[in-house]
Amino acid sequence: MPLRVMVPLDGSESAEGALACVEQLRDKQDLEVLLVAVWEANEGFQGGDPVGRALAPQVLDCITGNLASYLSGAGERLQRQGVHTSFKVFTGHPLRDLSAVASRERIDLIITGPRGLAGPSCQYPPPRWCHGPCPLPS
Repeated sequence: MPLRVMVPLDGSESAEGALACVEQLRDKQDLEVLLVAVWEANEGFQGGDPVGRALAPQVLDCITGNLASYLSGAGERLQRQGVHTSFKVFTGHPLRDLSAVASRERIDLIITGPRGLAGPSCQYPPPRWCHGPCPLPS
C-alpha cells in the first residue's frame, strides 16, 4: 500500500525544499503525493467598498488558477520521476485547513519546507509532519 504524502507549496524556494524529501522518499517507498496550496483570503480581502466586493470573486479565480498551474507543473516534475501525484487548491486558514484536508484525504505524512508552518521538526500522531530539510534514513 502506498504511503500517502501531502506537500503544501506556496511558490517559495523554501516550500519547494520539501520536494527534495519526496524525491528521496520515492526511492524507498511507493508514494501517492498530494500537492496543496492554500490562499488565505482574510476579512479585508473584499474591501469595504462595492467595487472591492464586486471584484473579489474574479481576483480569487485568478489567484486559485495561478496556484493550480503552479501545482500542476510541480506535479508533472514528480510524475516524470514515477511518483503518482495530484493537487488541490483551496482558500482558508493554512494550518487549520491543511490538517482537515490531511484527515479527509487519509494522509500518512505531511512534508513541509524548512520554514513551512513554523512547526516542529516532526510530530508523530497521524498524520506525521516532517519539517524539512528532511533527513531520511538510508
